[in-house]
Amino acid sequence: MSEPVGGDPEGVLRHRDPQKPFAPPSGESHLEAITAHVERHFGPVDEVFHEIVSDQVHLDVLIVGPSEARPFVTLVTSGMSELPMHVPDGDPSPRFAELVMSLVPAGELTQEGFADERVYWPLRHLKQLARMPHLLDTWLAAGQTVSTDPPGPVAAGVPFCAFAVLELLDEPARRLQVREDLQIAFLQVVALHEDELRQKLEQGAPYLEEHFDAEWLRVVFNDRPSAGPEGSEHYLRLFGRGRNLVITTGVLLFATAVVDAIACHFDGVRLPWGRLGLTMSLSWYLGEGQPWARWLSVALLFAGVAAGVWMLLDPGFPATWRRQALLASMFVWLVCAGLLLLPPSVRFYYRGRAAQRSDASAES
Repeated sequence: MSEPVGGDPEGVLRHRDPQKPFAPPSGESHLEAITAHVERHFGPVDEVFHEIVSDQVHLDVLIVGPSEARPFVTLVTSGMSELPMHVPDGDPSPRFAELVMSLVPAGELTQEGFADERVYWPLRHLKQLARMPHLLDTWLAAGQTVSTDPPGPVAAGVPFCAFAVLELLDEPARRLQVREDLQIAFLQVVALHEDELRQKLEQGAPYLEEHFDAEWLRVVFNDRPSAGPEGSEHYLRLFGRGRNLVITTGVLLFATAVVDAIACHFDGVRLPWGRLGLTMSLSWYLGEGQPWARWLSVALLFAGVAAGVWMLLDPGFPATWRRQALLASMFVWLVCAGLLLLPPSVRFYYRGRAAQRSDASAES
């Protein structure tokens, strides 16, 4: 059986081997109503991954692609609500539910991509969680955490070992009234690090509510850093470090363009107004956390270094002020490319800015 740790209903539900024999689905499908609800609140369904062999319930996963309002993939189960969960008497938790996950996938969500467990694990675990109440005669509700026993990584090289179940932040999306006697709850799943799981066990459900209180903090991606005991405060500091590194990169890029302009002035050639304008624009969009500006900057930086090496190897390139400026700029360009690609805080800043824009769009 599945049982909360220490009898605490907000504890970790321990996985046990299924006690029930295999049984084909026998409940009522609500795929059409669920799809309409998903498209109303999350966006158009791009694809549905249909289950071939089903035990207890037929579980499909609806895939909603990224949009301006929600710049990440949204996974939603359909089938968990075919049967009621085994909610204890007197517990107000919903008896029918489906699960939602906000995700930045590690690769293409295709059959070929699923050969990599780092890509497939979110779908696999989402389906396992959705089937668990029916296999183990238990229930899932907001505030619970689910883990393997003992906690272990969800996939090789992925740091998560548990899952938190939360109410959606968007209240209208939380419930679907299929008919008068049937209401389906949509519960959000967030992957947890081991120290986050430990904090939740020590502090209870309030830890989850306080530390995952914005959509951008709930987005699942393989290299999400741990919130630790400080939760969102730690995220805000990490976000701030990433922002500062990005702003520093923009300043360095603009400085190389200014140095090039000064060198052109001393050499008596036309000033590079186009490069100055492009660099200023890219620096602005980098600071705004626009992902296209990040990748365009990285591509231009490596192209610039390659072109610079080719120019410096040309014996006809004179020893002018521009040559000295190019040598200095190439070193700075490599540093800037490293700052945009390597620090985890920079990657977190860009993902956070994308999700923040989605929060702002939803509020407006």
